[in-house]
Amino acid sequence: MLRRTAFFWIASIPIQGMLIALYKQAPEQLSAWYSNYIFLGLLRLKSPVFNSLPFSFGDVAYGSTIVFLCYQLVRSTKHWRQLRWSQVWSVLGVLAAVHFFFLISWGFNYHNPPLSKQNKVSLHYTPEALKTTLATLIEHSNKLHQQLAPSDTTVVQFPFTKKEIRSQFMQQYPQTAGIKNSLWSTGLGYMGYAGYLNPFTGEAQVNAKMPLPSYITTVAHEQAHQLGYAREQEANYLAFVHCIEQKNPYIQYAGYIFGLRYCYNALYQYNVEEARTLRAKIRPGILKEYRQSQEFWEGYENPLEPLFKSSYDSYLKAQGQTAGIRSYSLVVAFIVDHLQKN
Repeated sequence: MLRRTAFFWIASIPIQGMLIALYKQAPEQLSAWYSNYIFLGLLRLKSPVFNSLPFSFGDVAYGSTIVFLCYQLVRSTKHWRQLRWSQVWSVLGVLAAVHFFFLISWGFNYHNPPLSKQNKVSLHYTPEALKTTLATLIEHSNKLHQQLAPSDTTVVQFPFTKKEIRSQFMQQYPQTAGIKNSLWSTGLGYMGYAGYLNPFTGEAQVNAKMPLPSYITTVAHEQAHQLGYAREQEANYLAFVHCIEQKNPYIQYAGYIFGLRYCYNALYQYNVEEARTLRAKIRPGILKEYRQSQEFWEGYENPLEPLFKSSYDSYLKAQGQTAGIRSYSLVVAFIVDHLQKN
């Protein structure tokens, strides 16, 4: 990077900080402007480009960047005495430029007004409301399982492929920049990730090796991110609602057992005995679905997985999600509120 260009981007760092602070001070006014003009404007430019590609451009870009950085690290280690300030200056300039484009392309969504405030959702619920919600989820899940599975002890066999799932969700929101199977699905498995959104290309990458119920809700979750919902609990809530409101009973089923798992875990934290009592009402085939999902992730357990999750936890906290990786579980309040209102 040329010295003047690098200086320009480094000089922009305090300005970027001021923009974030200003956005936080007036999120309602600035989010309406950012979301309707900058974010959606960029989305309209990205969508036809990345939708036309049969592979994840974001995956290729990330992979190439990692290889290049490793090469540069090895090279600089060998010649560290020959490093010049101009090279350090260039690296800082690149990082500042990348951060700026991250903010413009996606990052400001983290500071939009919470969906709980927009929809008037209370993030506090009583144990009684949670039990009622869990009983409702069990009832719906059991009915759908009875309809779709040959017996109460077998898992549901989904009559469509993962490609067909992606196509169905893309038909509903064609303005998004593509939902792709990640080229690095095995790596995502070892990192403990079900999927991710590339904030620069707008592409959603999904771990292609996951069981279908988890795959379906992950597609819906990442699509919520594509539409500008940055907080993880909000993306989980929208994934739940989007799935259970589908006409396809198989997708409904994936959505209901997704919400059921979160609400059961929440009640288990309150009262183990009551949770176990309600668990006994769940059809064995549904419990088998959960075991299959658990066994899938256990197959990828490795010593580095906690490090990856800790890094992601720190990233979420840095973006204003104070609960970090636990923010996914905050979806329970949204589910309780949704089922009480409906």
